Order: sequence, then structure tokens, then C-alpha cells
Amino acid sequence: MAADQMDCMPGLWMRRVDEMATARTISGPCQAWPEESAFIREVLDRIGDKWTILIISTLGSEPLRYSDLQASIPGISQRMLTVTLKALERDGLLTRTAYAEVPPRVEYDLTPLGRSLLDAVMTLAGWAASHHGEVAASRREHELTGVGREKSAMA
Repeated sequence: MAADQMDCMPGLWMRRVDEMATARTISGPCQAWPEESAFIREVLDRIGDKWTILIISTLGSEPLRYSDLQASIPGISQRMLTVTLKALERDGLLTRTAYAEVPPRVEYDLTPLGRSLLDAVMTLAGWAASHHGEVAASRREHELTGVGREKSAMA
């Protein structure tokens, strides 16, 4: 069918455009996931959160009380610690044990599922500690040049 004949059939023309647009190569881990993969992305969002990474890596060596956990993670607010601990407990990554003592004592510890994540989390935290200077330098350079801009000869 000639292009001028397709002009008279807008539905057919749109179908041809859609067919051309869908010819893409899919790569990366998402290609192996089920079509409805929102839950997988939700889990990645949880375990990739900065507070989750710091909490899991901090609990890697021993169970800790809430106050010791908060003191071990600079910058975390009481609210964020509480919210993150509840989410990690809900997801089965840590346990919360309350002891019937005066004053009450609560300890947090990693579950076997949480411990299975420990190596990956420690690797990620180690990478951040080792390369923070390079990332900071890149950010400074980016502030000068901006996105998609070439450095000027005078810079």
C-alpha cells in the first residue's frame, strides 16, 4: 500500500508507526522479570534506601538497642529510624525483641533473610566510602560545566 493511500486510513498508519516504535532491544535484569514487576521494584526500593543500607550494615555484627542503633548512624532522625525499622521488620529482614524489664529494653537483630543481604550491603557501603572523593569531584566539575555543556577554554 502506498503512503498516500495510508493517509486515508489513519488507523493503519498509526499501527505501522507503533510497530516501528516497538522494535527495541530489552536488556538488563528487568527482561527476566514477570510483566507485572511492581513488587520487585518495591523490594529494590526498600533495600536500596540509604537508611536501610546503614541499618543492615550496622546490625551485621550484633543485635543493638534502639538508642545504640541511632547513635551508630549519624544523621538519622528518630522518625526515619522508627519508620525504616518497622518496614524492615515487616519485610522479614530484622526482628524486634522486647524484654520485660524496667526500664524496657528492645533489641533489633537481622534475620537469616537480612543476613543474606549483608554482603551486598557491605560491598555497596564500602564502595561509597572508597569513592566518595571521586563522586564529590565529579559533582564540583558538573556544577561548573552543567549537563551536556562543553568546558570552556577559559575554565
